[in-house]
Amino acid sequence: MAQQFGAITDNSILYHVSSRTIGIGELGGKVIHARALGQREHGVCRTFGLCGAAGYLALTTPTMSTRNGDHVKLRDGWLYLITCSTHFTMMLVVFAVSRELAEEGRGLAFMGLTGAVIAASLAVSCLLGGRLSDRFGRRRLIIFGCVLMIVVPPIAGARWYLLAYLLAGIGGGAIFPALTAWLTSGTSPRSNWSRVSGRLVVFCVAWNLGILSAQITGGILYDIDRLAPFIAAMLVGLVNLGAAIMASPIPLIHPDFDIDEHGDHFDHRARSATFARLAWIANLAGAFSMSMVLHLLPRLVVDIGIPPDAHGFMLATMRLLVMGVYLLMYGLNFWHHRFSTALVSQLIAVLGLTLIALAGNAPILWLGLAGLAQLMGYNYFASLYYTTSGSTEEQRGAATGIHEATIAAGFTLGSTIGGLVGQHTDLRAPYALSAAVILALALVQLTVYLRRNRVLGVLTIHDSRNS
Repeated sequence: MAQQFGAITDNSILYHVSSRTIGIGELGGKVIHARALGQREHGVCRTFGLCGAAGYLALTTPTMSTRNGDHVKLRDGWLYLITCSTHFTMMLVVFAVSRELAEEGRGLAFMGLTGAVIAASLAVSCLLGGRLSDRFGRRRLIIFGCVLMIVVPPIAGARWYLLAYLLAGIGGGAIFPALTAWLTSGTSPRSNWSRVSGRLVVFCVAWNLGILSAQITGGILYDIDRLAPFIAAMLVGLVNLGAAIMASPIPLIHPDFDIDEHGDHFDHRARSATFARLAWIANLAGAFSMSMVLHLLPRLVVDIGIPPDAHGFMLATMRLLVMGVYLLMYGLNFWHHRFSTALVSQLIAVLGLTLIALAGNAPILWLGLAGLAQLMGYNYFASLYYTTSGSTEEQRGAATGIHEATIAAGFTLGSTIGGLVGQHTDLRAPYALSAAVILALALVQLTVYLRRNRVLGVLTIHDSRNS
């Protein structure tokens, strides 16, 4: 180990991996003698305290009425806890691994390849996991994924990065589509006409809280010892599995066959299905860029001279902005089925990536990250809304699988291509490439949108003449 994580006692848990043995000691008392904690110790306590309070409120609040009439009930709280803890576990591992690779001076090509492993396995697993959850049930897939998430941290701590990322992608692919489909089951189809489902809003906030907490905690724990983030991730993974076992099904209150499939609901679903395809293309571009922030940006951060705790807090504030976009989109519906809003968001992200490519200090870098963050918030929320409102209950697992798979595919391409470009040019070139990719795919979306409008216009004229 590069650093000693305190004094490891005889009752440590030993993981034998290859020729190395990693000692994971008890976290408490005289077992840990961390160096010069100062304010960081209080920061860790505050972070875990906030996460615990959020989880407690989610599980103990009987009901919460939302603006469109949905109710977030006690049984939903377990699903939100799974959402938060799964993303916490995965992001804590990704943060620690990427920071460690950066400090070891690994090349961008290797860092990109490592990130591509988790993204590629997640893309394939989401497509399969969504369909399997439709056929065999949501709970089974989620429990399977939670088991995998428990074994990922010790493997990553042993520096078997590729194997850990492969298993993390498979576990996420089993959990995410099933979880989204489970949460959106039983909601009224009409509730999505004017407002996004309240469950989706809480879901989006929950997984972003998981990522935010991991980014803050990851920087603090990594500064204590390189193994600390992996220990925390494994412990949260155990809580995650318990929540999956405790979760109960949400009853189907509003089956689709109660709605006239030839009336307004059918038209709304068809329009949402069209915009879902546009959103999936936007997902590719946004995730292409965001993958570099997760897997390649640590090299630029280290090059600029930003310490680990500041690095983590910078990413955490970026995540807060994403959640702010979610809440804004929930409160307002001007963006529903409006393509111009998506284009403006993508242009702002292009400006943000340009700032990242030119950044020489933390404030400029943060402004660039903020520009990209609003796109990630808009893309994900819009895609989730159009995907769920444009699909039936029976097809929702497969549809949400495609939604997640397009994001994972963008991460795969971004980390791989960006790593190669950065390796053979310089550290900043991948972000200029990302800006160009967003512009190119925005033109593709515009072409698809105009062609679709032209077809619908012809059909409308034809129908009016026949009537």
